[in-house]
Amino acid sequence: AWVWRPGDTGFVGDRDAEERAVRAVLGDAAARVSGAHPALDVTTEVVVGDPVPTLVDEAARAEVLVLGSRGYGTLAGYLIGSVSLHVLRRTTRPVVMVRETRPENPAPQPAGEIVV
Repeated sequence: AWVWRPGDTGFVGDRDAEERAVRAVLGDAAARVSGAHPALDVTTEVVVGDPVPTLVDEAARAEVLVLGSRGYGTLAGYLIGSVSLHVLRRTTRPVVMVRETRPENPAPQPAGEIVV
């Protein structure tokens, strides 16, 4: 979910450049997932709209919504100033939270409990 807000990014006043950057980040993520899991069908879509209502609407049409975390890591990364908290409050669908890999611990962690 993406909405152009002039002044919020380094592409001040250039919506086309910002949209290209958004699509490039999404394309890179899809390529990493496809490379790691070649048998998995990966599709992407840039949905223009405010993140919280857009993600809640998308979740209503899905079996499960997967949200990532960035910034603080651990639980704080999901809650502090986070779109995730607002989405969790508003959706009735199952949500999986995925924590980013931290530079100080780049190796994937062994499988443990999964909370949905």
